[in-house]
Amino acid sequence: MTIQEALEIIKFPKEGKVDKKIFKKAIYEKAGLSRNQIEIVKNEINDIRWHYVLKPETINIPIFKNEAYEYEEIQIIGVIIRDGNKKDTVAGIIQKCIPYPVVLILEQDGQIAFSLAAKRINKADISKSVVDEEYITNWIPSIKTSKIKAFMDSLRLKNLSYSNLFEFYRDFLYRAKFFCACEYKDNY
Repeated sequence: MTIQEALEIIKFPKEGKVDKKIFKKAIYEKAGLSRNQIEIVKNEINDIRWHYVLKPETINIPIFKNEAYEYEEIQIIGVIIRDGNKKDTVAGIIQKCIPYPVVLILEQDGQIAFSLAAKRINKADISKSVVDEEYITNWIPSIKTSKIKAFMDSLRLKNLSYSNLFEFYRDFLYRAKFFCACEYKDNY
């Protein structure tokens, strides 16, 4: 399965389509990464693409703000990586670099993985966020099993909460969390 195939299954709204390349330099120059993290970004990432932005104007879901959370938009980003064993590290770096909630889809040799992270406002620096919990699925090669088909079907936008962007993102995150939890089971 590829990132593009996953995007087609989920059916993000065309109004939110961005489809722009993100240069690796933009990630490591502005994020205050360590030397080791910079090397990982340089050496392990083939391509980073900003596919969609979900906000009230593009998906008709209201924003959510309180003293701890600010969900004004959700970014859909795809990353093609070189080494499948580095997916957790790459996902962690990107999730920490981008202050917005991100649905990150990683791809390597015809398989994908999803990374989602619950983020809250950093009280010391409101321009940054704090990652509370992060979930990264195992590699998903294709929709060959009923478990993978059920998981991918559950991610279709029509199946998620539309009450506000926070609930929408949490719904997506919980589905990834449940998929991670059912790794050793036959069904999702």
